[in-house]
Amino acid sequence: MKPLRATLALAGGAVATLALLASPAWAGTSTESKSGYGCTVTAKVSWNSSANTYTYTGRASCGARRSMKLWCFPVHRHSFSWHSHTGDIIQNGPRTTRGLSVGPATKSGTNGDRYKINCKLEVSKGRVVVESGSFNL
Repeated sequence: MKPLRATLALAGGAVATLALLASPAWAGTSTESKSGYGCTVTAKVSWNSSANTYTYTGRASCGARRSMKLWCFPVHRHSFSWHSHTGDIIQNGPRTTRGLSVGPATKSGTNGDRYKINCKLEVSKGRVVVESGSFNL
């Protein structure tokens, strides 16, 4: 990352040059959560467009012990519809517990595609689904 340079004119004719590090405009993070059936599911993704990579994790927690399975996977689109690739799924469960987590998983992207992360928690009463915000690589 190149520093930004600023020159300041000070009183008495003195000049000062400052080097500032800018945060990269190509990096970002999205964390989204959704609750249902006494549980909360969170999908988190961090991306770096400059390196063409993203890393994602998923977490689920419930107020009581229960049998549950959590899986998270990236979906992307480079045309009109969102789709996933089977080999990109990371999963944990089934287990009788109060919490599960998956990841982190780091993937390379394709320039020009739009991505988001889906996390699904399956419990005996139903399913809770959450998606991260979308991003471009």
